[in-house]
Amino acid sequence: EARMASMLRSTELALSPIINDDRVLDAFADRDRQRLQTLTAPIWKDLHAKGIAQFQFHTAPATSFLRLHQLDKFGDDLSSFRLTVVEANQKGKTVAGLEEGRGGFGFRVVIPLKRDGKAIGSVELAQNFEKAFLSDLKADLGGEYFLYRFTDVDGASWNKGDALLASTAQEDAHPPESLASTEWQNRPYSTTMRGDTLIATIPVKDYSGRAVGLIVAHIDLHNFEAEKRLLFIFFLGTGLIGVAASVFAASRL
Repeated sequence: EARMASMLRSTELALSPIINDDRVLDAFADRDRQRLQTLTAPIWKDLHAKGIAQFQFHTAPATSFLRLHQLDKFGDDLSSFRLTVVEANQKGKTVAGLEEGRGGFGFRVVIPLKRDGKAIGSVELAQNFEKAFLSDLKADLGGEYFLYRFTDVDGASWNKGDALLASTAQEDAHPPESLASTEWQNRPYSTTMRGDTLIATIPVKDYSGRAVGLIVAHIDLHNFEAEKRLLFIFFLGTGLIGVAASVFAASRL
């Protein structure tokens, strides 16, 4: 959760120079897609190199006007599934959180835009949630990670596939028993032991609090137990050395 919050904060900060650029606002207000693309293409190149996966402008309530990440796709109505965009335009406030779009799940920040006090639509940046997020967890915390989507929920992505969306290993030896959203909506995470492996199953919720999938983490505790034993031996050893030193010092008195 802390990692998710950090990603959203960094994404919102990246939007600051865009929403304060009068040239960008003018091009969008004029509905000049080509001029808007020309102005924002260098920004997109820089953002993409820094990990931003999606950069998009929408007209109200939620129609794609320009996808910098997919220039040939625009004009489609997103209102049935991109509720962050609908809310940002209807309420005139920034909306941020995890949500599925045509390109898959992402950490999205949608900011409504105004020109001369008039609402002109919204802009969005998103970072990928799937493989990159799991790989970062593995690098920082160890273990193997698997991201599943619920099979009883219709997805919005163009790339509809298996329930397993991403993973850091080829096969999940202990997949979840149920991938029904109704089973996990109000349940906290669960843990179980399989030998030396701790398996944690963690519900993933979108910006509205709806459970949309699961992260399954496999943590090998064998090395952890070995490190704990070494730490015990270290403190026992230093304690014995301290006792011996005290006895020696006392004998010298």
